[in-house]
Amino acid sequence: MIRLENFEKKDYSELIDSVKNAKALMQFGGPEFTFPLTESQIDKTLSDENRVAFRVVNISNGEHYWTL
Repeated sequence: MIRLENFEKKDYSELIDSVKNAKALMQFGGPEFTFPLTESQIDKTLSDENRVAFRVVNISNGEHYWTL
């Protein structure tokens, strides 16, 4: 089971730390981002009012996943 939560500025560092290499970043975010992921890249993406950012929490084990 999963739970959706708002993705907030306080979550940036956890997301950035989870992206270990360019391949992982491409799988996560596509060509819009460049490695290493930075707060300014996330800010730019989230400034698009047509985007909805959230994180997915696996309730059974507490793991997090993101979507921007």
